[in-house]
Amino acid sequence: MTSIDPEMSELSAIEQEMVLFSMRDEGTRMQVAAWSRSLETWLSDPLERLGAAKPLEAARMLVAICRGSEYEVMSRRQAIGVDAIKNRIDLVLTAILSSKTGV
Repeated sequence: MTSIDPEMSELSAIEQEMVLFSMRDEGTRMQVAAWSRSLETWLSDPLERLGAAKPLEAARMLVAICRGSEYEVMSRRQAIGVDAIKNRIDLVLTAILSSKTGV
């Protein structure tokens, strides 16, 4: 779930604003941290089933890539192509999943 088109990035902008606000508000920071942990846990379960050696760390990396891509889209007001975002995610997933087997 990531926004790769600036015309469709309203939810991403709200998320970024919420994260920035949480830096100044303890209650919001706790909620944002809990929400981020739930995203990471949600992603780590399938990564573990796929064989990731460190599924929670892998999930954190994927969330960071998605958030960074959203920030890139919003700050440049340029879309990231579907193939480009797939390549980013595939590159990381390949590294994550091959690290367990030593490939």
